[in-house]
Amino acid sequence: MSRRFLNGLFGPDVPVWACEITPCRALVVRSSDDRRQVRRKAWDRVEPGALVPRLRETNVIDSGAVRSAVGRSLDEAGFFGSEIVLVIPDDAVRVALIEVESFPSAEEEQRAFIRWKFRKNVPFDVGSARVTWARVGGNGVIGLLAALAPESIVRQYEEIVESFGLHAGKVVPSTLAALALLPDSGGDTLFIKKSDTAVTTSVLSDGRIRFYRKVPIGPLYEAAYPTFVYYQDKLGGAGLRDLVLCGGDLNADEQAELEQGLGERIETLFSADIEDVYKPALGALQK
Repeated sequence: MSRRFLNGLFGPDVPVWACEITPCRALVVRSSDDRRQVRRKAWDRVEPGALVPRLRETNVIDSGAVRSAVGRSLDEAGFFGSEIVLVIPDDAVRVALIEVESFPSAEEEQRAFIRWKFRKNVPFDVGSARVTWARVGGNGVIGLLAALAPESIVRQYEEIVESFGLHAGKVVPSTLAALALLPDSGGDTLFIKKSDTAVTTSVLSDGRIRFYRKVPIGPLYEAAYPTFVYYQDKLGGAGLRDLVLCGGDLNADEQAELEQGLGERIETLFSADIEDVYKPALGALQK
């Protein structure tokens, strides 16, 4: 599910290079030909306050500072080529799961339908937003995983890489990028992603996403517990197969509290031989 969805997210092309821009760092990776390993990697610090991810207003406050961090990462990684996948913060995109009884067959009608469903739930004009979606199943209804972002916000990130003569063949929110590394195997998984500004929690059953939630940065247990309760009470969860955690700056005490509070052992996201900070970028390169 995750990889098929990502292929349609704000652009269909999948280069072998990816750049993730966060409020704290800009990083660049190049994947192996099979997209399962990082062959080159580099990151550099973004000046505090230079980037503030949000759904409205300016995200790139100091374009020179953000551009400098991206440029240093490109140079250190030895970038070559003209195409790159761009990973942007979760706070710059609205992601939601919706269930509908019917869904149009024509793509333009589908796009209009998604915009209509979100019209009262986002703080921006849906008419000019970039929109993508994927069918994710459902119990007697049509389940849709949809993502929307203001065109003006996405363009701010694209313009950073374009200033180096690069084309962003695909733009992906960080959590959805990381989700592409989860194996499509049986059972239920609770996936927790910690970023600079937010914690996202997702529930997947047999590789199908069934719940997505984003909250401001805070203790992992406080972010995960409501999702765990929803999984048990609303989704009828019989027991997690995996509790998977991904984040660039994880605290050992927080992880211990999470394991103890949920009664589940934390697993490592795929590719344990690379730091978590690089995993969303690697996930974004999956076909």
